[in-house]
Amino acid sequence: TATCTATVEVLDVTAPILVCQDVTIEVGPDGTTDIDPEILLANAPSTFEAMVIGSDNQSGTEGFTDFTVNVTADETVSFDWMYTLNDTPGFDSFGYLLNGTYTQLTDPAQGNQNGSETVNLVAGDVFGFRSQTDDNIFGNNETLITNFTPGFEGQFAPDNWELTLTNSDGDAFFIEIPGGPLSFDACGITVLATDITEVTCD
Repeated sequence: TATCTATVEVLDVTAPILVCQDVTIEVGPDGTTDIDPEILLANAPSTFEAMVIGSDNQSGTEGFTDFTVNVTADETVSFDWMYTLNDTPGFDSFGYLLNGTYTQLTDPAQGNQNGSETVNLVAGDVFGFRSQTDDNIFGNNETLITNFTPGFEGQFAPDNWELTLTNSDGDAFFIEIPGGPLSFDACGITVLATDITEVTCD
């Protein structure tokens, strides 16, 4: 049995990235305070993606899975969508709803597909996503909505959306993408180490 020994030199030549955030610090009567360096680092917030799952309840008739929200302020929204079909093309679709009117985004002649869309909304509108099936048999469809702008927050926060099932055993829900530190080094380490124990502020 042959063996060999090798020496590997790892060169860390990529500068670390440090992204800080504004913080409010209270000082004591003597003008000093203790600071945990971690509170100075900025973090990316959590984001959300939406999943709309179509029906396949074996009824043999049309069904809808609607995921809608009431618009309280004028806004232009945009989003990407990725559609996965578990049925033969031509019997299912995905699109968006605006005040009850369905705009189909998928091509009925294709199976799996994706795209992007922009929609202008005004206060008082009801906007949402729809998964539609003609026959409710032989398989459903699933659509993932990503990069929703202005984000699933404010008037579009997850708690404001309503699921409506019409002859459907489908579902719709949000997937949370956890945020995290924006500061890291070339090795992906996000823990801050410091030997600075005293800072003077002007």
